[in-house]
Order: sequence, then C-alpha cells, then structure tokens
Amino acid sequence: MHPLLPVACVLATFGDRQGVVHPLMVHTPISVILVMSGRTYSERRHAIRSTWAKDASNVYFMIGQPSCHIPPSYRRSPWACVRKDPSHRVPIQVQIAHDKLMVKELDELRVERERHRDIILLPMVDAYRDLALKLKLSYEWALKHTTARWLVKTDDDNYIRPHGLNRWLRKIPSSGYTMIAGSFSRGGSVDRSGKWRERGYKGPSTWPPYPSGA
Repeated sequence: MHPLLPVACVLATFGDRQGVVHPLMVHTPISVILVMSGRTYSERRHAIRSTWAKDASNVYFMIGQPSCHIPPSYRRSPWACVRKDPSHRVPIQVQIAHDKLMVKELDELRVERERHRDIILLPMVDAYRDLALKLKLSYEWALKHTTARWLVKTDDDNYIRPHGLNRWLRKIPSSGYTMIAGSFSRGGSVDRSGKWRERGYKGPSTWPPYPSGA
C-alpha cells in the first residue's frame, strides 16, 4: 500500500489524451479526484472541503440523480431501489410524503452544488447496489470533460493528500493504460446474502483478486 493512497482508492490512466475541459475547472490538473458520495451526505462533503480538499481544485463529488422514488419501507432492501412486493401498491399519502422529502433533498443538493461548484450529478438512481454504474459514469464524465492524465476514484469517508499525490504521479511516465490501487483484496468470499450479495455470480466461492473500492 502506498502511503499517499487510502485502502479504497483506485487510480487509472489512459496516457496523454484530448478532452473537453469542464467549465468548473480553472486549470488542467494531472489528476481528477472523483469522490463517490451519497445525496444526503452533505456533512461528509463539508468535512472534505474544509480539510484535505481545502486547497485543491481537482476534487469532484459524484452523486446520482434522481433519488429512489420508492419509500424506504417499501423497498426490498435499504441498499437497492427495488420494490419489495411489485403487487403491493404504495398508499398515496405515503408516496406523496416521500415525494415531498425527495424534492426538499434535491433543492438542498442544488443549493450546495451552486455554492461549491464541485458536485457532478450523474444520470442514475443513487442507490448503493448501483455503485458499479456510478463508478462507470464517473469515469465517463471525467474522460469527456477533463484532460487529466489520471482518474482517481475514492469515497467520501477516505482521506487523500492531493498535492502530494500529484507530485508523485508526475514522476510516473506515461505509458498507455495503467492502474494503481490502495490495496488488493485476495481470497474474499462471495456473499450470497446481505449488503454485498451477488446471487448471479456463477464463479467459485471466492473472488479473484480485485482492487479494494473498485
């Protein structure tokens, strides 16, 4: 593990490339840090802005839009936007109350986005089970809207030293596609239930090595 990288951190480079610089960027950094964040985690984002990202202009919070339209008590699990029982209709008053909360949540998110100009809303429902899609869309956004040589994925409960990381990355020669991870998981069992279940995985009972957080 590199001392500059938290465990759930993955870096990828595609070498020198061309892209359209996003209007929020005041310059072209060697890296862009993509922080996976939840819609209601404003306190975490504030903590990051006031600490390790305080003097960094290459940090963006990636958040899905819209939110889940299903009231929490009618979802199959807290981690997915899937109805518990498709044949069971949500009472109209419950749905109205939930919709009002979602409108308030979006209004607060838009205010935060306008104030800090570091939030990227991705075209997906923001749910834990869709983190793989969020990561894919985050990479797509960065490839399209930045010319950064390195894409750095991390979470809003991680700590990064952006300036030290950039100094280190400048020493790495550009040689096409490269990936660096804070750590690799090996021999992890495949969960068939709970938050990390993978019922559709047909492979062995343990995962092949993979970068933590990816």
